[in-house]
Amino acid sequence: MHQPKSIPMHLHPSWEKVCLPKDKGDLGIKNLALFNLALLCKWKWRCLNERNTIWYEFLNFRYGPFPSTIFTSNIGSVRRKDSLCSMGGRTDEEAGWFTCNINSVLGDGSSINFWREKWIGSEPLCSTFPNLFRVERHKVATVANKGRWDIGIWRWIWDWSEALSLDAAAELVVLKGFLVGITPHMNVEDKHRWIANPLGIYSVKSCYSILISIYNQHLLQPDVERALHELWLNDIPSKVSVFCWRLLQNKLATRDNLSAKGIITNFVSRSCTFCFNVIESCDHLFFSCPLAKRVWDGIHSWMGTNFISLETGWGHFLAFGSFLKSSRHNKVRHLIWCTTT
Repeated sequence: MHQPKSIPMHLHPSWEKVCLPKDKGDLGIKNLALFNLALLCKWKWRCLNERNTIWYEFLNFRYGPFPSTIFTSNIGSVRRKDSLCSMGGRTDEEAGWFTCNINSVLGDGSSINFWREKWIGSEPLCSTFPNLFRVERHKVATVANKGRWDIGIWRWIWDWSEALSLDAAAELVVLKGFLVGITPHMNVEDKHRWIANPLGIYSVKSCYSILISIYNQHLLQPDVERALHELWLNDIPSKVSVFCWRLLQNKLATRDNLSAKGIITNFVSRSCTFCFNVIESCDHLFFSCPLAKRVWDGIHSWMGTNFISLETGWGHFLAFGSFLKSSRHNKVRHLIWCTTT
């Protein structure tokens, strides 16, 4: 019995590419590893916002006080790979995406780290004032620990490990300006907001989107991305969409691609199947080969439009779709193009 030939593994798009969302031009297949990480990181979020539970007390005992454990990775004698801090990356730099997407809302200041959390401004104070942070004696101090109430007036307390340099002194002037009018609110609990969600509440969906954008750095040319995005708007069978998706990204098993991967070693065998004059690439085979041009000429004659002679897949695709400009044609804009290819 004849067995259909499988696509060479060399020509399969990378897993990182197919996991990108469709609005980025790719297949939108869920990356289970990153999705699982988004689920696990929900525990981090709950540790920051659900402090009146039994399980919180247990984790607080096991890993150290929250939220300082999450924001500072100060886990004491607990091995890092066993800690909640390891969720999101193997190093502090890799896991920093989580804390970068959290804003702390000042209440009484008892659980907000003065230097390491984003509670005033767009970044932690340790990043804004690095010279001051370097000489700070209590780097894990909370906002409440950095001041005291004096006859109804909140006064900030500074404690440096050494005399301030000129740069640090200049930073202190700016910091004091930042803090003018900022005081803790007695009997009000500190809160945290998830930046990626307009509601300020952690969601697995928003976290997964962040992880996809961080770990999948595959970038397409803007025109190719636009073409792929418009491709997914068409109401056509999925197998046709996937074929056209591979065509627009030059991932079909053409002779040029097979030669580049060492599957075809004879230079002569790289020639186009139809014209034998040019190397067989996706763009040539479907758009610039004389036979392909005759096919497209016939399609345009049937449609009553002018023939388009473009030799790139994305250019041909976008130009063909421009014939139907009405928004009601979005789902069939490229139907004839996809059928022809």
